Formats: sequence, structure tokens, C-alpha cells
Amino acid sequence: MIKLIKYRGPDAQKVIFCSGGAIGFSHLSFIGSLSNQPIPNEDGRYILVCNGEIFNYLSLRKDLENLGHVFSSDSDCECILHLFEQYGLKGFNKLNGQFAAAIWDKNTQKCIFLRDPFGICPLFYTVKNAQLFFSSEIKAILQVYPGNVSIDMQSLVQTILFYGPIPPRTIFQGINQIKPGEVVEISNTGIKKYFYTDIYDNVIRLKGSKLEKSRILEKYVTDAIKLRLQGKYNPAVCISGGLDSSWIASIVTALNPKVIAYSIQFTESQYDESSYQKQLVNFLGIIHVPITISINDIIDNLIQTMWHTELPLTRTAPIPVYMLSKVIYNKNNRYILSGEGADELFAGYPIFQRSQTSIQDKFDKGICILKNLGLFHQMEDAIKTDYLRFIPNDNITNLRNLQKIEINTKLSQYLLSTQGDRMYMSHGIEARFPYLDVSVASFAFSLKETDVLFQKQNKYLMRLASSNRIPESIRLRNKQGYLAPAIHHQMMKSDLGKELLSKYFSLQHTQQLGYFSESYMKEISHKINTSSLNEIDKTCFLIILTTHILHSLFIGKSNHLRNHLI
Repeated sequence: MIKLIKYRGPDAQKVIFCSGGAIGFSHLSFIGSLSNQPIPNEDGRYILVCNGEIFNYLSLRKDLENLGHVFSSDSDCECILHLFEQYGLKGFNKLNGQFAAAIWDKNTQKCIFLRDPFGICPLFYTVKNAQLFFSSEIKAILQVYPGNVSIDMQSLVQTILFYGPIPPRTIFQGINQIKPGEVVEISNTGIKKYFYTDIYDNVIRLKGSKLEKSRILEKYVTDAIKLRLQGKYNPAVCISGGLDSSWIASIVTALNPKVIAYSIQFTESQYDESSYQKQLVNFLGIIHVPITISINDIIDNLIQTMWHTELPLTRTAPIPVYMLSKVIYNKNNRYILSGEGADELFAGYPIFQRSQTSIQDKFDKGICILKNLGLFHQMEDAIKTDYLRFIPNDNITNLRNLQKIEINTKLSQYLLSTQGDRMYMSHGIEARFPYLDVSVASFAFSLKETDVLFQKQNKYLMRLASSNRIPESIRLRNKQGYLAPAIHHQMMKSDLGKELLSKYFSLQHTQQLGYFSESYMKEISHKINTSSLNEIDKTCFLIILTTHILHSLFIGKSNHLRNHLI
């Protein structure tokens, strides 16, 4: 299993056999000795594996050692074990980091899973024939899964409407994911689930002017960045040309001028933000490594991206991130700071000013897509239930509720996952997110609505705090969401594109798999040949293509397709 995801931790691998099973770990080394996981506690009762980072481990370790705990390694993750010994499940609330961990209890034959509050690090599991399998990626579980696996059509619908399968579901039936902020205990007597933390409850009472609050915010973000610069590699930042990443880059530059800024640029001008990126790096005087991407590049890297997303795509944006992670790895950086979370915590999306969420904003389009694909009527009741889970009524005016919905859907299920961890870790790059530090998040949820939306200007305190630190053209710039070009019109001009079209849009393949409406498959095939796809068709095209590729890679296990991964 660990060999299949070795790219996530290429530095060392280790397996411990215990109680009729085995626990393995593939190590990406930042802090601590190589191959120090899995880690046992003092008496060997508990064994820990943890993917990710505990950023406040030094203070936690000191406190735990003062309480008599003996550490066997210099790993930041070992503090999880001793917190559990000392405080039980409540101890996990003291963690500040991004992590997915498992603790095996030899005495009770119980496995305890936990995941960070925002779901930055993934964790999947299944119980089949009294056997438990878990991993950071589904493909490792499928390698040993005792039985046939199939695509879960409700999860596909959720991916189209809600940015991803709603946990605990995944795109594969029988495979589950741990929810953000959740603890799951699995034993011979069953499965128990708890939430060990609520990021929305840890609020701080704030007083003072907006200027004073902006200075407090700057301190919290600076402290969060300092924690995320720990490790033996030089710092790197991902810049888009927007406020969020630019402010991070400016603070990192002040702490370490050797920082390298990486960015994505496009040959298609409507998607390209290179002019703002150049303004920023010239202003800060830092090294800039851009990667320029064409539509053909996106097509050429589609199969590799699908191997890592393990999920159909509704947009092409993750593919350039996959390509960027390869560049970062080749430049010998192993982690990168990125600005995800700021739009959700500080109301950066224009939809907030309309009292909407991204789900509501794109829901009507999503329903049209489902009707085209032949999925709406068979899933209508489930769609309604899922929608009401997030949007109990369409008159949500409280900003905090809108932000929570955005965090639980677009952020955790897409930006941090499909476009985040899965793309960066494809080349062993750890993305770190200072705005998702627990202190920054607590501060954000303590603010008044007028602190983040003031005089029709979003992210007001961030703009105030970043004054004189980044170019004014960026500081006052309106939000431009990161998107990548569509590929449908270029497919017939690419050898790989023609091969994929011939296979995955054929009538025979459509009938064999049966995922989508046969009549619509005929219609869209005609529209591809006549270059007459409308906006709904374009999204349908990508969903059909990537769903069929996903099937071939993980269910059909196509050797021909997997050869493209080499």
C-alpha cells in the first residue's frame, strides 16, 4: 500500500507488524529523524502514524514533558500520542496544525482516527470482512480491497453540486473519509464518531478601532507564518497576483528574503494574472519562478491529474497546480505557503455581499448539468436532502452562517483537497495555509460583519493591514478567482485528445458503463464534432471525460491508460 503513494513521502518508508495487522508510513521529512513513524508510546500500548504537521509542537512537548511524559523521537507528531494519554480525546483540541492521524490501541484492539478542523490532510478508511484498511489516498486501499468497487453515483452528483462528495462518502462505494475536525473510533464492537473541536466556538472578545484590529490581525498572521516556516528547507510561496497570497509573500520576505515565489501563468490572456505577479515580485525584490501553461499542457497532464484527484473534475483548475508542484519539487523546495482560507474567513467572495454561497450561486447550472447527464430524476430526493443539509432556507443573511457553509463545502471539499493536497502531494510538496491557523480563524470569527465588509469593500481589515507592504494595485484589486482554460475545443488537435474522445465518447463505451444518458452522449458527441458546445455542455464534457477516465484507472485498471502515468 505505501509503495503506491510513496510520492507523498519519498524520504523513507517503515512498517510495523502488530496484532494480526500492519501499520505503515511513507515519510516526507521536515522535522525529526527519517523513518521515525510509526511511533509507539512509552509502554508500547499505542502506535501512531500521522500525515501533516503540528505547528505548536514545541510548546506542547514542553508542557507534556513537565507532566512526566517521555518522548522517544524528535517528531512534531509524537505530541498527539501523549496528549491522548494525558487528556483523552479532549487533548486533540490543543493541536494547531494540519494533520490526519491514526492511533492503534493494542490493548483494546481499537483504531482512533482524527483529522484537522479544516480537512487540509485527507484520511480514508473502509471496513470489509472484519478487516480495517486506511490510507491518505483511496488508491492504496483499492490495492488490497477485498471485493469489487464501483462509483457511487450520489457522490458524483454531490461533486457536481457541492464541490465534492459530502463526508463520509467518497466517489467509491464502500470507501469512507473522516470529516474535518472528527474523531472516529473503530473496534470489534462498532464505530463511534465525535467532533473534538469546533473552530467557530473559539472566539475572542475584541474591542478597538478597525486600525487596531488590523494590527492584531497582522500579528496573528505573522505568527502563523513563522510557525509554518519551520523545517530544513528554504521558504516558498505560491502567488496568484491577488491580495491573499501577496500579503503572505510580503511577510515571508520580511522574515527571510531568500523566499522563492512560484506562480501559474496562462497563454490564454483571460485567465492570466502575470502582470500582477510581476508587480509583486519587483516590489518585494524576490526570486520568481513562473510556469506558463497552454491548453495542450492541460490535456497532456489530464490523466496524471486524475490519478491523484481520485475524483471526476468539474473544472480544469487542478491540472496546472499538479504541473506547478512538479516544478517546485525540481527546484528542491518541499513546502509552499498559500493563501487559501482568506476569502472564507474574511468574506472575500463577492457572493457574500449578495448573501449567497457558492453552492447557491451555481446550483441552477448544476441542475441543468444533471438533467443533461440523466442523473437528476433518479437522484431528485437525495439532491433535495443534501441541499437542505447546507442551505436550510434560501434567506440566509447572517454572514457567519454563509462563511461556515463555504468552509464546509468549497474550501474543504475542493480548494484544500482536489485542488490542494492531492495536487501538491503528487510530487511530495506540502502546502501550508497561514490563514487557517487556529488563532487566525478564531480572530476572524470574532470580528463584526462591518470589520470584514465595510463601505462595500470586502476583506477590509486585510487591506488595511497590508497597506505599504504590497503594491496598491494589488491591495485594492477586486477578487479574480483562479480558473484554468477549458479543453474541449483543443481535443481534436491533440493526439492524446483524439484518443480520449474516440474511447470515452463512443456509443459502445457509454452503453458498457451506463453512467450517463445515452441520448445525451449522442448529442454531445455531435456537438463536439460541430464545435457547438454551450456553457453547460462544456462542463458536462469534462465531467463525462474525467468520470470515464476515473473508471478506467481505478475500476477497469486499464494498463494502457496507466502507461501515461510513467
